[in-house]
Amino acid sequence: MYMEMRNPGMTHAFVVGDEQTFQRMIHMKQLDKFAYSWLIPMPGEFHMACHMLHCEYRLFYRAILKPVAVQTHKTNIHHDHKVQQFNVHELYYLTVVQAVWTFLEECFGEDLKMWRRALVECEENYFAKTLLYFIFDGALPYLMWRRLVRMPPSKERRTDLNKIYRLYAWRYVAMNKTNYGPLCFHALYMYENLTAPLQDVWDKVYNASIKGHPGRNVALDHLMEKINRMAKQLVGTSATEDRIAAIVPEINVVAKIETAHDLLTPGNAFNPLLTGKPRLEPDVEAVLQLLRVWLPRGKADLTAPGRNNALTGEYMRTSKTPWKRLKKAKKKWREYATSKLNQFNFTAPYVDE
Repeated sequence: MYMEMRNPGMTHAFVVGDEQTFQRMIHMKQLDKFAYSWLIPMPGEFHMACHMLHCEYRLFYRAILKPVAVQTHKTNIHHDHKVQQFNVHELYYLTVVQAVWTFLEECFGEDLKMWRRALVECEENYFAKTLLYFIFDGALPYLMWRRLVRMPPSKERRTDLNKIYRLYAWRYVAMNKTNYGPLCFHALYMYENLTAPLQDVWDKVYNASIKGHPGRNVALDHLMEKINRMAKQLVGTSATEDRIAAIVPEINVVAKIETAHDLLTPGNAFNPLLTGKPRLEPDVEAVLQLLRVWLPRGKADLTAPGRNNALTGEYMRTSKTPWKRLKKAKKKWREYATSKLNQFNFTAPYVDE
């Protein structure tokens, strides 16, 4: 009702929110689909990225991320981190990913591009299989998601993002993130049931950039977080809802002025070394050296039969390996998705990935 009063004549509205907000909107539509026919809920894809990272931490923390953190004295890395700690944990995750990738490339060379072939060579070595799954089954889809969200929106990129929803739906199930599995299903269902014109609209607006620089877009929920932060900084210590609401329109003007200033002064152009974020190279090299010490023979160590974790010496039980946990979860997800599709009397490729 509030939206209709503020926007008379409105026929549809895309409303983006975090998991809790999104699921509440889905519930509202289920309770009264006619009253909320204008409402098109969409999940916040920055929060989605936060929980994708959390999923990878739960899957590989004990086998890889924790032992490396202990050896490199990263005391602020935790198994179940909060969204507020996302940046720190993503930087650490990217550090380990780059080091592991470099080490595997040293061992397998060009054959690494055909990772399934490398997987066959390492079939009897549980730790080597874990490293390969860490990179190809987890890190690369996650990095693809982050890259696609940063790039200007398009139909093709939206299609690729939706494919990653299908992949992560059952990864969430595997890691006991029970709210995000159904969220993936509902997000795909909402998108694939939109009319073609509405799909075209969403394909053009699912991310944005405050300043408009290409390749530096963020998801809409992330954009809202940035605008809120900028408004609070402009308002100062006496931040109230009314004062923030009044100053948000001014940000549109300020952002355009900053963009024009950047274009006129090349020296102020985006420089990744000036973002204030720490350089990854020293930590990557430290992790890489650890891998070389733990696996001194390189490929020979990775292909030799064995079930012990090279980083900890622990015996790796088959039922606890990442690939076994994912296989079991995929079966559960297939059953859940099939029952939902039957309930909605709708067919979509949710269970084929």
